Order: sequence, then C-alpha cells, then structure tokens
Amino acid sequence: RAARSQPDAALRDFDRVLALRPDDLDAHLARLRVLAFDRTDRERTARAADQAFPLASRDARALAVLGRACSYVGDVERALRFHDIGIEVDAAYFDNWAERGLHRYRAERWAEALPDLQRALELQLENRQYLFQAAAKCLVALDRDDEAEAHFRKGVAAAPEDADLTRELAAFLVR
Repeated sequence: RAARSQPDAALRDFDRVLALRPDDLDAHLARLRVLAFDRTDRERTARAADQAFPLASRDARALAVLGRACSYVGDVERALRFHDIGIEVDAAYFDNWAERGLHRYRAERWAEALPDLQRALELQLENRQYLFQAAAKCLVALDRDDEAEAHFRKGVAAAPEDADLTRELAAFLVR
C-alpha cells in the first residue's frame, strides 16, 4: 500500500501536541519539517522557526533544522542566522558549516563559502562529494585552479558513480 502525504492533517496533529506540550522541541522540529517540505508558506515557516528558536537556541542539531527549513522556503538570511548560531553553539557539528557554506556558494560569495565548506569536509566523513564539488567551484571562481582540480578529484573519488561530477571534472580540465 502506498503512503499518502497528508501535510494538513500532520500539521493539525502537531498543533495539538504543541498545545499540550509547548516545550516539545521534537514536535516543533517535526512540524517545521512539514511546513518546509511544502515550500509554499514562507511567513508561516518563519513564524514556526521563531517559535521553536527559544527551545532550539542551545542545540546545534535543532538550529540546523531551523536553518534548513527557512532555506527551503527561500528565507536565506534567516537560515544563515540560524546556522551562524548553530556554529557558535557547537563548532564541531558538521551540518551548520555545510549548510552555511552551500548558501554562500549559491549566492556566489566564494571567499566566504570556501572556509565553511572546508570545515564541513573536515568534520563529515560520508557523502562528501557535493561539498568537494561546491568547494571546487569556489576555488575556480577564486582562480585557484590547482586546488579546484584536487577538490573535483576528491569528489569523484568519494562518489565514482556520480556521472555529473565526473563530467564537471572533465569540463574543468578542458576549459
């Protein structure tokens, strides 16, 4: 039997849980994930993130969820603030470094993105190919081609089945 997505019903249930237990951080985060997955209501997602923040303010994992949810609805500045706080709370938590670096990368803020991506690569041991790819593109934009090639190659080594990344490496080598 196929699962049916029922975000409105899920949101009503989370609202009931939070009416009974307003300090339930996991319920706040789960509700926020539902709102973010829908990607249509930026204001409602922002309000939910702000409501969860007092409970999440000392939890780097929770702050990463808040940031990611805001990112999904296009509220990048709010997302960056949550990731900044997450890094202050726990500089060893990979997700906030990666997300902040990827936001800066997408905004073509190469010099700011690169240290975040490199720190995320130091902390994360799995699924690193996308971070290597983003760091390589930052290095290309910063005219640091030797380092860019090394990062592309590390990304391909991390995921040899990733044809898109291998194609990017090949295109970089002949540009």
